[in-house]
Amino acid sequence: RDLHYPLRRQRQMCIRDRSRYLSLQKMDNKGAKPAVDLTMESRLQDAVLTGIRSGLIQSALPIDRGGIATTIGRSFSKSSIGARIHFSRKLTAPELLFGETQGLILVTINEMDLMEFERVCMNIGVPATTIGRVTNDGLYTFNEFIKLSVDSLLK
Repeated sequence: RDLHYPLRRQRQMCIRDRSRYLSLQKMDNKGAKPAVDLTMESRLQDAVLTGIRSGLIQSALPIDRGGIATTIGRSFSKSSIGARIHFSRKLTAPELLFGETQGLILVTINEMDLMEFERVCMNIGVPATTIGRVTNDGLYTFNEFIKLSVDSLLK
C-alpha cells in the first residue's frame, strides 16, 4: 500500500487572510499574502527532487488553492482508488481541510520506502509526517469530516 506524506510542517493552515475557502464562503478575502521562507522552500525542493530521482516518490502535488482536502480530492483519476486520511492538528475543521499555506507538498510513497524517505527528509532538514494511505476501496475519508465515494468526485 502507498502512503500520503506531506512535506514541511504546517506552521499555520491559514484561511483567515486570503483563501479559496473564504472566497467561496463570501467572507472577507482581502488579507495579506503569506510570507515565503526561501530557505525552507529550497530544502523542500531538494527533498522532492532527491525522492523522485531515487524512485521513492510516486507522485507529488503542491497544496494550493482549496487546501489539502481539495488537493487530495482532485488527485483521483479512477474510481477504484481511494484514500484514508487521518491528520491530527490543533486546528478548526475548515483550517485543517481548506487551509492554504506556502511550501507544502503532498507526496505518495510506497510503504516499503518509508524509512528511506524519512532519512532523506531528515538529512535535508525538511519535516514530514505520514497522514494516510492510498486504498483500493473507492472511498475518500478525511478524519471524521469527509466520507465520499471517489465516483462522486469524478462526476
